[in-house]
Amino acid sequence: MFPTCKDAVETAIGGKAVTQVLEAEKRYDVVVRYLPQFRDTKEAIENIRIVASSGERVSLAQLTSTRVEDGASEIYREANSRYIAIKYSIRGRDLGSAVEEAMNKVRQQVKAADRLSHRLGPASYESQKRSQRRLLIVLPITILIIYIILFTMFKSSKWAALTLANVSMAPIGGILALLLTGTHFSVSSGVGFLALFGVSVQVGVIMIELHQSPARPRLFD
Repeated sequence: MFPTCKDAVETAIGGKAVTQVLEAEKRYDVVVRYLPQFRDTKEAIENIRIVASSGERVSLAQLTSTRVEDGASEIYREANSRYIAIKYSIRGRDLGSAVEEAMNKVRQQVKAADRLSHRLGPASYESQKRSQRRLLIVLPITILIIYIILFTMFKSSKWAALTLANVSMAPIGGILALLLTGTHFSVSSGVGFLALFGVSVQVGVIMIELHQSPARPRLFD
């Protein structure tokens, strides 16, 4: 193609700013391009006139071949690179297992061409993974702090361990409830279990205090 060909096609189809007008303190570009009937069809585009190096005007069809192909309606960019987002919906299963299965299938079946790469994982999935990693850190620390508080309160490792044993039995009902209702474990469920641990510790402390109290009520004489 001649040096002026690109500018001619760009001006004819997309338009090109040739000057600016001032309105108060605002500037507006003045864009020129062909009328719709001269740029909306394949034949019209092929008839776009190009100025050759000799000064002769020729049609675009004399210099190139044109064809119609499917392409992206919009070009998206992230981190200075083009990307195409492919979205899908999930029903009847949890987000984590669905995304992991999709990632495995993409790695096995999709071969990226040179200079292309793929990344699979919605923001909600990445947020869920970060929350799960935090829970793996927060949960042991929480249990350790609870044990230290119980040991400080009772001055006995036996009673502290007994209370924690009660805490380990408490989630059984919650796990059964998740299974019966078909609810997948999530960050919200994890927060609920943490609250359940706190209630279990409170009940355990009350039971031990009643057991150790000399004025506790007697069921049998």
